[in-house]
Amino acid sequence: MCVEPEWQRFMMKTFLFPPALKGLFPEYLSTIYAAAPALRGKNLEVYVESVNLPVFTGTDFKYANDQAYALMGPYLKPGGKIAGGMSVQAAFTEMAQLVTNFEQAQARLAAPTG
Repeated sequence: MCVEPEWQRFMMKTFLFPPALKGLFPEYLSTIYAAAPALRGKNLEVYVESVNLPVFTGTDFKYANDQAYALMGPYLKPGGKIAGGMSVQAAFTEMAQLVTNFEQAQARLAAPTG
């Protein structure tokens, strides 16, 4: 996830994605109101107020949330911290290898036999 403000602004304005930075939510609301004038009278601020963290991910993994968390489970402990004293880089390197292994296994299963 990239949390650079300029990247977040690009994603907000191009795809109307909510930002990962809570501080950008006021800009997000302005973008939404500009894109959908019918929403101007609606209280979308309630959505912003529900975000309690300075970095917000929404649905962390848009297309495969359950599968991603199944892979990450052994590496995470409560509060989103990395388990076992691993560095974030080491944990993500291992998780990336698990994803690669999974994709290779899927490709083998999908390959025609004969």
